Amino acid sequence: MVIVAMACTTFRSQAQTPDTRTPLAALKPDSSGVMSPVILGTSGLVFVDGTFWTHDDAGGCAVLYRIGDTSKKRTRELWLRGAANGDWEDLAQAAGQIYIADIGNNTDTARPYLRVYRFNVSETMHKPKRRSRWVEEYGLVRFVFPGGTTAKRMPLKDLKHTWNSEAMAVVGNLIYLFTKENCDSAVVARGECITRIYTLDLANFTGMDKDTLTVVYAGEMIVDGPITGAAYNQQRDRLALVGNKHRTYMPFVTIIDNFSQTGSRMALGTHMLSMQCAQVEAATWGPGGALYLSNENELGKERKVGSCDKLALPKVWRVQVP
Repeated sequence: MVIVAMACTTFRSQAQTPDTRTPLAALKPDSSGVMSPVILGTSGLVFVDGTFWTHDDAGGCAVLYRIGDTSKKRTRELWLRGAANGDWEDLAQAAGQIYIADIGNNTDTARPYLRVYRFNVSETMHKPKRRSRWVEEYGLVRFVFPGGTTAKRMPLKDLKHTWNSEAMAVVGNLIYLFTKENCDSAVVARGECITRIYTLDLANFTGMDKDTLTVVYAGEMIVDGPITGAAYNQQRDRLALVGNKHRTYMPFVTIIDNFSQTGSRMALGTHMLSMQCAQVEAATWGPGGALYLSNENELGKERKVGSCDKLALPKVWRVQVP
């Protein structure tokens, strides 16, 4: 069903915990095709110069892969010289810059710090002449969450916060990070999933500075499941958060308008996506104002999640969000 505007949740203060789960009309994305088999994680997605770029997550190389409009093959590689892929989880672009979020920590590993890379779009990504190319110059900021990079080691079922994030958006002069929580334990007393929001000032990008900063807590939201990707549309001042619904594993997208206006943000609600069995990992706004999504390569994984009896190859999906 479609919910009228008066059902929206407005962010009145940082102290509140807005509930973004208001159900909106289910949407059916169109698949744009299967990616190259070498791309496994597709944890980040960004649209630049008419094509999409993506990357693998933990265990992958420090490289971005360019894929065509139909996602049928990998067409180019862009390597960051001297960088490392501890666990790349998201991509964003703003003001002619590309941001790579090395912020994942699914296994509660004792990472000494997390980091975000930044480099110029025009010098490296437009009008490619070679299949592989190196990014020689880029900015880097290292950070920890308040209290450290990881929570105290304990059984997963008892873990309250893994200091794990897979979603990033660049809005104005701030980087926003959205945590991926263990819904079975993080707020089990309330029976709700949440994502915590942290920010990092772009002024902290001062080259290869080795200082380790602490991100700033900026609130939290109640969501339908673990958040795995974010995409910000500057023209509409709209944020999309994607993930898979807790227990049922149904992909979803949550829409928040007026996101740059801290005092008047409005959570419109959540659309369930008719692409079950696809583990949604990333999102970006693309041609025609559509939202594009990517899912992880699940082929060969012997597991059954929710009601899924088959798992998906990595693809790019297109969905028109009202």
